[in-house]
Amino acid sequence: MAVRCHAEHGNELTELNPIFYYPRLRSPLILVMARTQGAFEMDEAMSRYFLAIGCIGGFALAVCASASADVFLLNNGGQVEGTLLNPDESPRSAYVVQSREGGRLVLPADDVDTFVTKSDAETRYEEVLPLVADTEDGHWNMAEKCATAGLKEQQEFHLEQVIRLNPDHEPARRALGFNRVEGRWQRPDEYMAEQGFVRHRGAWRLPQELLIEQRERANEEQTVEWRKKIKIWREWILKGRDRAKEGLVNMQAIRDPRAVAALAAQLRQANEPSLLKQLYIEVLSHFPEHGTGIGALTYVALHDPDGRVREKALDVLERADSQVATLAFLKVLGDNDNKMVQRAGVGLGYMKRPETTTLPLIEALITEHKHTVGGGGIQPSFSSGGGGGLSMGGKPTVVKEKVKNEAILHALAAMHPGVNFGFDQEKWRAWYVLQNTPRDVNLRRSE
Repeated sequence: MAVRCHAEHGNELTELNPIFYYPRLRSPLILVMARTQGAFEMDEAMSRYFLAIGCIGGFALAVCASASADVFLLNNGGQVEGTLLNPDESPRSAYVVQSREGGRLVLPADDVDTFVTKSDAETRYEEVLPLVADTEDGHWNMAEKCATAGLKEQQEFHLEQVIRLNPDHEPARRALGFNRVEGRWQRPDEYMAEQGFVRHRGAWRLPQELLIEQRERANEEQTVEWRKKIKIWREWILKGRDRAKEGLVNMQAIRDPRAVAALAAQLRQANEPSLLKQLYIEVLSHFPEHGTGIGALTYVALHDPDGRVREKALDVLERADSQVATLAFLKVLGDNDNKMVQRAGVGLGYMKRPETTTLPLIEALITEHKHTVGGGGIQPSFSSGGGGGLSMGGKPTVVKEKVKNEAILHALAAMHPGVNFGFDQEKWRAWYVLQNTPRDVNLRRSE
């Protein structure tokens, strides 16, 4: 915008004084004031200037009709504003632009870095921006109009100018997200940073939390890699070809705890060959404190159909002196399946924890189990005279049966050498009470 000012003694341009500029634009908009000593006249640009004065109060309400503009940011740092005349060209080779001054430009596509379409509100805002007074009230009023027009970035600019001029302007501070903390204005981001938090994926986190998460992610990735490796080596061993020995050596050399989950998963597979399971148990023996490995060893010690696998798992659990396994075996002593009760007894015999397992074992020397007989099918029948025949089964009947558990008795005998009351639970209980009664206690009533 040009302003020609005429003095009484000849034509001269007065000095133009910059007041403020809007830094987010490539080309700063400068508010100028012209000082004259005499009459002045306006050219076409000055006419637009005074027309904008009438619009500044209501630009957000579209009082000043103005078409939206396209902005072309060039690779060389310049910019061109106008209206794009070939918006549908594809593939694009050039931008044909009708400039504001009325000329037509052709910009090669390679010369344009960014193409942005300005809204009507943005265009009107740029027209009235030079008229905003660089005062607290001027910027506050403009910020409110920007908010109404949906110009968030421009609103924040004027709010920042308000607090530049008046640092204690509370509405502007609040609008910018400040809170008063211990007598001073602070943004939440600043406060959280002072407390030692860091911004991560839209949330405030402690550095220690992020470090733990990073380690967990790294561990998870390594766990996935170990699953792949173990499956590959397993296949080499099963095929028994050239790489079978290499697979076996690789498997036996595992010492990374992140491989335990993959080994445990393979160990729990029902159809896995027994020799491979024994190999997994051997490798897991190197991780006696790993919960996942101990859990898998306890599971196969109770459930695997192969006695060699169960025994090898129990050997490892015994060396690990696992309390977790002991608790699992104690729980199974109450199982309705007598086979499981016997296996739990064997396991407790390996663990050798008499202080916690003796009394539960005594109670499990003889256990009662329920099973169903009869119901459907053809069953043999016998007469009182010795004859026989076939008859249809009657209704199913639940039968209770007491079973003497040899494995439980062996576990007790192993933990208490030289003590054996057979399946006489009463004698075992009396002995247990005697063993656990302090010797220096006077049971007689005091005089």
